[in-house]
Amino acid sequence: MTTETFLRIVRVTMLAGAAYDVAFALPILVAPEPLAGLLGLPMPDQEIYLRFSSVFLLGLAYFYMMPVLHAGRYLGNVVGAALIRFLGAAFLVTAVLLYHQPRALLLLGTGDLLFAGLHYLSLVPFTGLRVWRLTGADLGSRGKGRQGV
Repeated sequence: MTTETFLRIVRVTMLAGAAYDVAFALPILVAPEPLAGLLGLPMPDQEIYLRFSSVFLLGLAYFYMMPVLHAGRYLGNVVGAALIRFLGAAFLVTAVLLYHQPRALLLLGTGDLLFAGLHYLSLVPFTGLRVWRLTGADLGSRGKGRQGV
């Protein structure tokens, strides 16, 4: 496979992630009650915080579009997307298992975990399993060659 094929895979996974976020963000912002009903989730008393979180979800979708438009320049964003998705999945699973939140959140956590894996794996051809190097962080070389510190 060529580099262009792998970049196309990166673009597709990031575009799918952006579309997923927008598909949730817009209904949460405009009319959260029908989406909550569809997912079997209760509406919070302070609805403003739910709607405000959708603004951040829209921002995340924008962040995802940068590698879609110029994958070679924004591969670090894909690493960040994988991390954010993984943390989102961990948060939702923890909320259900430890804090007795609605089980429907497991479905959303599974979606986040799926995207985390797709984003991460789309980068493996470029760096092997150490995709964090695409952010400019070379965690393996820290402290090597430093004397007296």
